[in-house]
Amino acid sequence: MQCPTQRWEEHRKERARQDREFEVAAQAARGMDGDDEDSLRRLCETRLKSEIGWADLPAALRILGCAPAGSSAAEVRTAYKKAGLKFHPDRTRSAALADRIRGEEVWKLLGAKLADFNAKHGT
Repeated sequence: MQCPTQRWEEHRKERARQDREFEVAAQAARGMDGDDEDSLRRLCETRLKSEIGWADLPAALRILGCAPAGSSAAEVRTAYKKAGLKFHPDRTRSAALADRIRGEEVWKLLGAKLADFNAKHGT
């Protein structure tokens, strides 16, 4: 079994590769129709699942730049709220299409991770 550091390094390399693919898709997104937006959404969803899908909520928040101050459940929930403000669909509505879609997908994934976290740690 791999340690979290090894898994993180593998995911970082995969993320760099996917970042390049995503950037190409985002550049092509400037003038998209609905089908292209769906393909960009699927690409973003796949990228995010490999980026933070393997991680629990605290690790996912650290990867997204909203690290919890400590390891208590209250501190993790506070960091989740900060991430929620950063990636909320209403806050990313005026951003570029690729950024808006990424924000929406992060929002969905974090919501699912919070549900799992609350099930383990109680609400």
